[in-house]
Amino acid sequence: MGKNQKHKKMLKSEKAKVKMRVKSEKTKFLPKGLNVTKTDFKVKAIVLPEQLKSHGGSELLSKRKLNVKDILSRLNHHNVSVKNDCCEELKQVMVYHIEEIVDQYLSQILHGVTPLILDKEKKVRVNAIKILDTILEKAEGTKFVPFFQILASYLRCSMTNIDKNIQEDSLLFLDSLLKYVPHLVAENREKILPNLFSLISKFRNDSKNMGRTLTINLGSKITAVKWRIQVLSRLNSFLSAVLSAEKQTNTKGTCQEIVINAGDSSRIPIHVNPYKRNCLELRLADDEGRGDEEKEDAIMKNMKVLMGLLYEVWLEVIPDRSMETENTLLTSDTAAVLGCILNILYLQLDYCKRKSPADYKKEFCTTDYQNFMKSVLSQFPFSQPSDGKKRISKGLDSSSVDPKCVKENLTVCYLFASLNHNLSPVQVTHAQNLLNYFTTCLVTRGYMHDSSSTLLVELVSTILLKNANSWSRTQDIEDVLKKTLNFHDFLAHSLKVKDELFDTLCDVTTIPLLNRTECYQKWLSNLPLILTTRKTISSKMLDKLLLIAKQGNTLFLSALEENVNSILKNFSTIQVEGKPNKMHILYLFYYIKDLNLVERDHLRSFKSDCEMIYKPTVDYILCK
Repeated sequence: MGKNQKHKKMLKSEKAKVKMRVKSEKTKFLPKGLNVTKTDFKVKAIVLPEQLKSHGGSELLSKRKLNVKDILSRLNHHNVSVKNDCCEELKQVMVYHIEEIVDQYLSQILHGVTPLILDKEKKVRVNAIKILDTILEKAEGTKFVPFFQILASYLRCSMTNIDKNIQEDSLLFLDSLLKYVPHLVAENREKILPNLFSLISKFRNDSKNMGRTLTINLGSKITAVKWRIQVLSRLNSFLSAVLSAEKQTNTKGTCQEIVINAGDSSRIPIHVNPYKRNCLELRLADDEGRGDEEKEDAIMKNMKVLMGLLYEVWLEVIPDRSMETENTLLTSDTAAVLGCILNILYLQLDYCKRKSPADYKKEFCTTDYQNFMKSVLSQFPFSQPSDGKKRISKGLDSSSVDPKCVKENLTVCYLFASLNHNLSPVQVTHAQNLLNYFTTCLVTRGYMHDSSSTLLVELVSTILLKNANSWSRTQDIEDVLKKTLNFHDFLAHSLKVKDELFDTLCDVTTIPLLNRTECYQKWLSNLPLILTTRKTISSKMLDKLLLIAKQGNTLFLSALEENVNSILKNFSTIQVEGKPNKMHILYLFYYIKDLNLVERDHLRSFKSDCEMIYKPTVDYILCK
């Protein structure tokens, strides 16, 4: 009952309140006949004139009937799928019409595609790099000279980008440039090299020390060691390109042999057309005397910085030799790091020798290098455990992986021998250890790959020709020479390294400490037998034999005199690689002092049967 009373009171209070009333208006209706929907609207046609144009029969079109200009115009689209599809279409067109595209659209493609290597999407970056790689492969290197500053600018931007993924893909772009236009990369080395350093390092905060320190590779899917292996392998390729360009520059002023066929023309040109020069030569001539010092010192002025970084990288992966083993065992990553560091040091040393022959030791032997060599020599030699297949680090060639680490160990030997001519008592101990390993490589057949043979030849030249007196304190140098001669004799004739080692051994004739040894004199006396048994001989080897004959080596000339008849019998069979004829073989007989009657008869009988081109030479020898 109480509740009903309260409800009634609430209703009375609500009724008693003053209420604001709004005057209601009557609804207005449209006049009769005007409330019908109008359907008589007009439509204007949307016309796209570009799509209505008919393409010519010779125009390059994609599968969607888009020409190259249409494709390039869509590369700046905000949509990732559109950009990626345009890259795919451009690659399809390039497969069938690469020559026409390079001739007509090279500038447009480079300006349109190169910025995509900074795109935030990986698939777009990868496709852009593939397009640039294809163009670099098919076009001549001189065509990229006007545009290389664009390529280099975007390369440097990608190397210094905040996004780690873009930095990783910048190495792929650098690979393409080093593969197809290494001379242009070498020309811009002073701009690219600091950005290579920035991939694994940063400037120190200490204002007194302007060097660099390694950075931690945070936010990346690969470990810091593997990332440094990738960067160091590219730095190795970069230095190889710089060194090759330096060698070409040094040989630029040498005389070139010009062969003229008298049957084709009765005129002989005595001048060179000064206007027949390509774009690269014109640019180099324009830059001559302007900024050359900066380019030449680009590697030299960063020598200390690079040495410090290499030493820091080595300290991060230095192996622990707690177990007493003959060799220091390395993991696959540690072996890859050591191989990259030693290759870089090898190239740097060669570059220093060319730039400053007098002071290359002072420039090269920095404090960090000496500390690195102390660490390496204390653990020499190195090898990897032979426990099955090794994982190959990304960026390295599979052929460079060697469980015995022969190339790395020989590089250590070469660096030590090249920079230590006067051995101290402490260095004699290290030299003995290095020389024992070197002789092991000579004696053990199949111990090393062909890629390490060239390094072994350089080591032979350094020990036997340049430092024979100093290294004789560590071991019997005659025994080392004997093992080297045996190693040369058992090499296959087809190997290029055999000719290189032959040149080095022939130069031993100028070393008094070695040229009187019994083993070397026996080897000299057997050299003429090469011309009696072989079917082919290289021009370099024949030139070395001719040089020994010119020097008047009595042992060689007496052996040559004994084999005149055998050499003449094999003359029709033997072929000289790299020379138009075999005239140099006959030149050897000129240096024989006294030809006896039997030898002269052999020459006369040879003259009656030989070709007309050789008869004047034989007459000259007989009249001597």
